[in-house]
Amino acid sequence: MAASVFHRFATTDLDVVRDTMCGRFRPHAINPRGRPGEPRLFELDEVALGGDLILTKFRYNREVTIEAPPLDDFFVMKFTLSGRCQTWQGNASTNSLPGTLCVLNTTQPIRLDMDDAYSQMTVKIGRSVLEEALAADLGRRLPRRLEFLTAARPLHGGLASLARTVVAIWGDLAATGDHSGYCLKAVQKSTQQTIAALLLSAFPHNFSDALPGLGEGPVPYFVLRAERFIRAHAAEPIALADIVRAAGVGERALQAGFRRFRSTSPTGYLKRERLEQARLALIAGARTRRTVTDIALGCGFSHPSKFAQCYRSRYGETPSETLRRGG
Repeated sequence: MAASVFHRFATTDLDVVRDTMCGRFRPHAINPRGRPGEPRLFELDEVALGGDLILTKFRYNREVTIEAPPLDDFFVMKFTLSGRCQTWQGNASTNSLPGTLCVLNTTQPIRLDMDDAYSQMTVKIGRSVLEEALAADLGRRLPRRLEFLTAARPLHGGLASLARTVVAIWGDLAATGDHSGYCLKAVQKSTQQTIAALLLSAFPHNFSDALPGLGEGPVPYFVLRAERFIRAHAAEPIALADIVRAAGVGERALQAGFRRFRSTSPTGYLKRERLEQARLALIAGARTRRTVTDIALGCGFSHPSKFAQCYRSRYGETPSETLRRGG
């Protein structure tokens, strides 16, 4: 194997593990669970296809909890190979088992509880790669950030194709190193585009309704109608009754449709839309000179203190911190 392409690393030193993983992703906490015992071997293999696509296999061989701030500029696809991992993103959680894929979003704090048998293959891909591919598919600029459903999805259909593609790339680079065709920049770019297209077409996200062939069958018209109403009127004091009226169906049918196709409620979707609009306004706040309270009220939140709590829970930082950092 060529060291410049395929990297292998193993250690029993937990401090070295922390330095290694924080360097490959971003600074985060790695905390072993259970009773102290014999040092456990941490194993990591990695393949890099340019800066925007990195494939990694790793295993801690111990129970461990990982806590990380929002990833911000990249997504991580987690293919579970063995064991079990409970994943939290903000307040949403899912249980990752072998043969499933979970996607870590860019906007929410993350917690991972891994058992001692857990191992995974991850694909780290730049947010810009996915959002540019999505914008090209839609034929327009994205009005908000891409965000994937917090769920561990079985590798069926398009997700099975994605998994086979990743495994094939890994196997070729592991076998041939620098002689692999994947080392060519033109091939790396097309590989990124292929992985982006497979992920966007097969794993549910907040633009799924605008693309063909996604989700568990066609998204009902009344869910799409409710979403359009929410996006257009999120800053106004609308309530569930207004959303039901706009959707044109009964409340029970609307609630069921959102649970099945969006894994949330209509009011949960409204809250998420308001928070996303507020985040964009806070990022632009340095230019517009708006205050946190002004932005909260302008995005439909009547209680700034409650807005601050919800915002921190979702994004892992206070509105004031986002406003100071800006774009």
